[in-house]
Parts: sequence; C-alpha cells; structure tokens
Amino acid sequence: MSDGFIFGTGSVILTPTYDADGAIVSVPTPLLMPSCIDFNINGKFDVKVHEGQSQYSLAAASGKRTMEVSFTNNIHNARALNLGDAEAITSGQKKVYSDGTAFAIPATPFTDTIIPPATGSFVSDGGIFFGATGGADAGSQLTRVASAPITGQYTVSALGVYVYAAADVGKPIFRNYVYSITTGKTVVVHNRNVGATAEYSAIITSGVYLGVSITYEFPRCVIKDQSMGVKNGDFTSVKYDLAVLANPQDKTVFTRYFNS
Repeated sequence: MSDGFIFGTGSVILTPTYDADGAIVSVPTPLLMPSCIDFNINGKFDVKVHEGQSQYSLAAASGKRTMEVSFTNNIHNARALNLGDAEAITSGQKKVYSDGTAFAIPATPFTDTIIPPATGSFVSDGGIFFGATGGADAGSQLTRVASAPITGQYTVSALGVYVYAAADVGKPIFRNYVYSITTGKTVVVHNRNVGATAEYSAIITSGVYLGVSITYEFPRCVIKDQSMGVKNGDFTSVKYDLAVLANPQDKTVFTRYFNS
C-alpha cells in the first residue's frame, strides 16, 4: 500500500501482567478504552556529542533512551479508574443526595426519617440549608447539635432520623446526606510499601483514515501518572501517563505496525 495520512485517535487496550504486589496475573482481563481523545508516544534519546575546535560536532554516541506514552480517556468505569492503584474491586458504593426541591420541616414531633433512593442506607449527614423562608435565615445553613435543637438547629441519629426545632416548623429546607447502595463498585486504596507496582501490556492504535492506521504494541509498561479533570459544563476526562520498560529476555521495547 502507498503512503497515507493518519487521522484521529483509536483505542487503547491495557492487559494486566503483574498486580500491585508484583505477583503475576495468571488470567488477565484486557481493558479496552475505546474513547481516547488523544494519545502521545514520546521517545527521548540522550545523545552525547563530541566537539572539537570547529563549529560542528565531530562524533555522536547514544546514551540512555526512554519511552513515555500518554493518553486521555473520557469513558469511565471502576477498572479504568483503578489502573494506577490496581486494588481489589468490590460491590457497592456511596453516593451523595441533595434535595432538588425544598422540603418543609414537619410539625410535631418535628422529625424526618431519611429514606434514601434505590433502597439505600443512610450513612452520614451532609448539611442542611434553609430555602426561601422570607426571613433573615433564607439560604443560611442550619447548625447540627447533640440534642434539644432551637431555631436554626437540628439533630440527626446514626439511622438518619432528623429532629428540628418547633420554631422552624413549615420552613423550607434543602437536605444533603451520604447514603450507600449495593450496586456499583468500590475501590479502597491502601498505603503499600514502596517497591512493586502493577504492570501492563499495551496496544495503542490510531484512527483509520482511507484504510491507513498505525498500531503500537508495548509488552511492558507501568502507570506513571493518572489525573482526573472535572470541569463544570464539560465532560470529565482522565489522563494516563505510562512509562515503557524493556523485556529483559529478548530486549524488546515496543513494536510498531504500519500499512506500508
């Protein structure tokens, strides 16, 4: 095939080879990231030059070389976000609830028992604010106390039972709290000893333009950096930076595949 242009990004496939403790992953599950908005493959060459009395160098020798790969992904799941930590993934999650419309403080006995969405369980208080009361307390935050709340105060039990002041009955409030549900995923990150780290093999491919694409295969790489950018009014993306390692047996670093 003749020379061609390359346009757009393709996908990244990361397959775990070693876990966070340095143990071999005997039956790895590949992770496909199909929505990479960019990726960079950056080779750095430490070239030493010999200079004599003339303007131009007389000799050059290659020193150390490094290969770094970075890509940005914007379709997320627990496994992708866990790449840098490589911790165990368990079921369940915690979520934050915030009232979309005002809730009126009930009359005697001035209590409100939280019923979280999706048959969830109450975990902890997240703060309460007055709505448009027509008074000086509009928009202000209520103060949590241990017992006997007066106006502008409340108590809450471990089971999610809120108690308000009699003087605040009927006032609109916006509740915020944390609750847990059995669906979703949880990853607990531990403070491990320095040393071993998770390792992956990677296949990165460009987009296909008029039948032309380029693919890189990296047998060994580790997650060097992982950062999440959350921005109001925009999609959340995660950037991954990989350090490429050489295979100590056959000294392979990477393989490049191209159409011509």
